[in-house]
Amino acid sequence: MEPGPIDGAWNKHSGRHGERRDSCQLMIVHGDQAIRRTVETLTVLVGCRALSAPSVAEAVPLLQRWRPDLLLLDGEAPFGEIRISIRTLREAARWAAPVVLLGAESSPTEGIFEILVADYLPKPFDARELFAIVQRYVWGRA
Repeated sequence: MEPGPIDGAWNKHSGRHGERRDSCQLMIVHGDQAIRRTVETLTVLVGCRALSAPSVAEAVPLLQRWRPDLLLLDGEAPFGEIRISIRTLREAARWAAPVVLLGAESSPTEGIFEILVADYLPKPFDARELFAIVQRYVWGRA
């Protein structure tokens, strides 16, 4: 059995340990600096590059020049604010990368998937859960 992402560098195309190929790009938009740093650190383990912003307002200029493969967004705001945030980010970037909400509840608020959210990752999450999200939405593996 081959090592998984937690065991070291993970190749997005072959799933083989140690091979170097193009990396994915993730953007984390979250108000909590500790969460942003944790996600940034974990994404390096799967061969991804991460860019983060503490707010949607600070993410917009980054998205105008950088195209992430996946967007991780703070899901603790009220439902209406999340919908506006997603629309703002997508308009700024002119792209439709999957959006995964990072939330404090064990299950997402009703209607959250109706606003074009790909998935919901409850906090606290562990590295394997984050890696599964990256594999599912960036590399197309379940």
